[in-house]
Amino acid sequence: MKNTYWILIIAVTFVLGFYLGQQKSSIGSLVTNVENNTSSSQPMPPEKKTIELTRNKTINSQAHNDDGSSATLDKFEQIDQLLQSLETKPEDQKLLIALYSHINELSLIELESVIQTLNDKNETQRNMLVQLIVGRLIELDPKKALSFAQQYNPVPESDYYLAMIKATIAEQDPEYGFELFLEDIHTANSETELTSYSTLIGVLAKHDLNRLMDSLLQYKKQGVDISGSLWSISSDLKSSDKMSNLFDQLKQLDDLNLLDSAIYKWIEISADDLFNKLNDIDDAHERKVLIEKAQRYWFIKDPENAADSLLLDEENKNEALNDIVQSWPSDKAEQGLIWLSRQEGIDVNRFKVELLDGFIYSRPEFVQAHIGDIELDKDDQAEFHLKLYLQLKDRSANKAEQFLDGLSNKNDVIALIEEKAEKSKESTLVINYRDAINKAFSNYYNYKESKAFAVAIDSDGNFAWGQNVNRANQSIANQAALEVCEKYRRQENLTSACRIYAEGDVLMFDL
Repeated sequence: MKNTYWILIIAVTFVLGFYLGQQKSSIGSLVTNVENNTSSSQPMPPEKKTIELTRNKTINSQAHNDDGSSATLDKFEQIDQLLQSLETKPEDQKLLIALYSHINELSLIELESVIQTLNDKNETQRNMLVQLIVGRLIELDPKKALSFAQQYNPVPESDYYLAMIKATIAEQDPEYGFELFLEDIHTANSETELTSYSTLIGVLAKHDLNRLMDSLLQYKKQGVDISGSLWSISSDLKSSDKMSNLFDQLKQLDDLNLLDSAIYKWIEISADDLFNKLNDIDDAHERKVLIEKAQRYWFIKDPENAADSLLLDEENKNEALNDIVQSWPSDKAEQGLIWLSRQEGIDVNRFKVELLDGFIYSRPEFVQAHIGDIELDKDDQAEFHLKLYLQLKDRSANKAEQFLDGLSNKNDVIALIEEKAEKSKESTLVINYRDAINKAFSNYYNYKESKAFAVAIDSDGNFAWGQNVNRANQSIANQAALEVCEKYRRQENLTSACRIYAEGDVLMFDL
């Protein structure tokens, strides 16, 4: 099947979900149009016997001569049958494939004749035909395909349909694809978004990466944020050599943040090659920033190997272990406990306590399940249990009370709750932290997704916060925001862990 096939099948299935028209319209009248536009020197292409269809038994085959017009009538009648059948069986893949096959046999003149009748079709039939006609036009005449898609756009409220069409055209005609990508360059500004172009950018990158980077640079000079567009380039590159070339191209843009996509993908392909590249950077500050960024991404992707490497290179093992525990991703928490258990010559219990303490907000149930894996001093035990109790309570008051009832030091925890409640009444910092965080958060709203905002607030009203914006996905944004928050939480010696206050513009809890 051609590359456009699956895209078009998905598109047809998508629009079928919107419409189930009631009218039936004949397509046989198209023959006259085709006869008037087809010369004897340009015969119709022979019919391909790809799929056998059930014919309408009432058709009198003897009424037609074995010439071009008869073959055209045969095609159009079968298309008409398939359209009607699909209205009652919109999920029948065999019918859908058969319709695709018949449309794909039409010449440009035949296709234009079908287009002339679209307004006579009911909505369901029209939307089925539009998607398949676009695909055939892309093969026959890409520029007409785009014009047609703009005229018969089934989802005009979204940019993504036309962006998908442009990407498919670019696969067929890369030169025209670059022309389409740059058509809005003169009106581009800081408000322009290239997100919908991600598929097109990925196609153009495979054709000519250097030329694409020059094109992106033109957008950047117009004030356009191109960082989100770079992820689609990185995702299609599968070797270290290609990633190294992309890295060099991005570095010329003189913005370290634009290297995020290359680093994130490259760490998955070969961490050794990436760090060799980063260690060759002359500027000490750039080298440090990018290595730290690569290590963060490495922990997201493969925390065990990242931890092994960090521990191997550090003379101060305890300091390295502190960094490892703070960087360990919450979705691989159990893997972290197992990794710590394998380490020798360290206080394993201490670092397991730190690891679980860091997960109290994000995964309190996990911490509760593994609380028996650690030993706590009596002075620290009540504080640890209190933090866990409060996080469980945010999710389920019943589970929190069951946890509290099962503690041997229940009375100590209750006393600590009452003590902190009394201090909170006396403190005026509660108002201050709300004002400060809300002020920072009002600025955060101006950024685009994917983004996250994290906060840590203790019972005395002391606080820290961190944000991260314009990331490839929500998971990366969350992790980075928590890391920033954790840095300031440690500086302020706060006992409360950082937690995600907002994912995108959605608030996760009230201050």
